[in-house]
Amino acid sequence: MIALVNVVVVAAMLLCAWAGHVSPARHPICEVISLGFPIPLVVNLLFLVFWLVSAARFALIPLVGLLLCFNSVRDYCPVNIPGDKSESQIKVLSFNLNNYNGNTAPDSDYIAITNYIIDSGADIVCMQESQIGNRRMGKVITSMVENVYPYRRDDRKPGHVKQSFYSKYPIRWAKDIPFERDHKMPKDASKNASMVYCLDMGEDSLLVFNCHLASQKFDSEEKSEFQDFVDRKTDHINERSLISKIESSGKVRALEADFISRTLKKHSDASVLLCGDFNSSPTSYAHHVIAGCLTDCFRKTGNGVGYSYSHYGMYVRIDHVFCSDDWTPVSCKIDKNFTVSDHLPVICWLKKRSKP
Repeated sequence: MIALVNVVVVAAMLLCAWAGHVSPARHPICEVISLGFPIPLVVNLLFLVFWLVSAARFALIPLVGLLLCFNSVRDYCPVNIPGDKSESQIKVLSFNLNNYNGNTAPDSDYIAITNYIIDSGADIVCMQESQIGNRRMGKVITSMVENVYPYRRDDRKPGHVKQSFYSKYPIRWAKDIPFERDHKMPKDASKNASMVYCLDMGEDSLLVFNCHLASQKFDSEEKSEFQDFVDRKTDHINERSLISKIESSGKVRALEADFISRTLKKHSDASVLLCGDFNSSPTSYAHHVIAGCLTDCFRKTGNGVGYSYSHYGMYVRIDHVFCSDDWTPVSCKIDKNFTVSDHLPVICWLKKRSKP
């Protein structure tokens, strides 16, 4: 009977892994199912320990399950030996600033975030939600970064969330990614936006995508309710509303990811970095679509679950960095020591492959 329960858990794990490869634009419930992957994964690991202690021959059941879901397990919780960093590599920082914590944030939040970016030593910085509500602090930030990052962009389409980009390399041009051209995209589907920048890297150019995909649109009451549920302060949660928002936002993110994928395929010979807040876990459809075109730097060199968002009891890795095949990810980490924003910074070191 226990073995049969383990088989059911393996089947649930396979279902969650499979759901992440099905577009929520066609089947919205798949976005919800894919989020559940960690639950059967953890239970299956517990079964593995149980069988090894009590009846080793049955350990084959959870082992087969892990092998069948190997790619999803690697996406969710990779294990790697990071490479050695050197000055010849480039350092990339992707960071959702949460608009410096809003209009009422103290000056210290603006200064702390800006100093963190400067002290990171990153060559390329992709920022999401970078709106500065305090005009005076906007001038202060500019004076702080202008000597470190001579090439900067602040981009905001009307009605959309602002994005910023700092670079130590010249910016040849910058364009927004026009998701609205996709006739399947719902009108006013997302207030987030994505940009692409072309950098002058000497003999070569580099396309950098700064992506901010559709948010879940949970309101503050729903987030607080979810936090209380996780903390066992209440047994009530509005599942229908949460699932509905996950499905609707998942559909938009799927369409956005498909649009970005088509854009990447049009520039298949280009050198590419893609960073940003996907609002999607590593087992989601949006992640799988982009990973089909580029290399996930955290999967290649990171370790552990590596959550980049942990507020309201939601521990998820939704911020990602990808690169094209002409780059080798050397190391990628999520800095859990800097917690001024509601997101954690993602830092990656990459090395350019030598030309054949």
